[in-house]
Amino acid sequence: MNFLKGQDVFKKSYSYYAEYDDVEGLTASSHIYLKGLKVGAVETISYNPDTEKFSIKININEKYHIPKNSTAQIFSTDIMGNKAIRLIFSHETKMTQPGDTLISGNAPVLTTLIAEELVPLKNKVDTLVSALTITAEAINRVVNTESQDNLIASIASLRQTLYNVQQLTASLNGERQTIKNIVHNADTFIAELQKSSADIHRTMANLAQLTDSLKSSEINSTIAGLNAMLRQANNPEGSVGQLLHNDDLYNNLNRTIGQLDSLIAAIRANPKKYIKITVF
Repeated sequence: MNFLKGQDVFKKSYSYYAEYDDVEGLTASSHIYLKGLKVGAVETISYNPDTEKFSIKININEKYHIPKNSTAQIFSTDIMGNKAIRLIFSHETKMTQPGDTLISGNAPVLTTLIAEELVPLKNKVDTLVSALTITAEAINRVVNTESQDNLIASIASLRQTLYNVQQLTASLNGERQTIKNIVHNADTFIAELQKSSADIHRTMANLAQLTDSLKSSEINSTIAGLNAMLRQANNPEGSVGQLLHNDDLYNNLNRTIGQLDSLIAAIRANPKKYIKITVF
């Protein structure tokens, strides 16, 4: 009978106890696991009406010593709801003695975990379906006959643009040698400029010296003299100013010139009257 219950009749085992509020379908002969390894089985399950708890007796192979404050946790072994107990060892150095009561615990039911995971997923799927429905309706509203015509025209324009780009690329490929020559000439010009950089620097130095020479020359005094002469010309009290600004002097000068012209004309017409020549 012990063999049929899953108990190893050829190995010695120690008995321990645990109390649960709910055994969740655990039965006698249910397996005891330690990190996935079967180390024992449930021997008996009894209910205490006074405490309203279930007392479970488990048998553990003598090779496995249970530290104090370790937990005997009921868990689901498969989706069908079969139950077992797994031992969760503590980090205590002292060991539990055979016949002691272990700390009990219940792992979440597998179906409950799946349901808890599926509910948020279902909500996300519902939200996604709603968003896709709204998007499809928007697309149906946008993609009408006019929009289709505009889309076709845009595609045709894009095709023409791509064709123009291809033509431009072909033209550039045809002018590749010319472009290469231009780049070569530019490189040659830059090289010549680099060769002539010394001469350019020398020319700039000469210009700087010329500028410094002009600054240090007497050009400023010459300009000052010209400014003084212009001020005298603009002064109506001076001689030049009288000539430029006094109309009487101008008119007298014109009258004198006119009289000289008349005198010269009269001498030409009758020189004997004005010039006497005596011959010795």
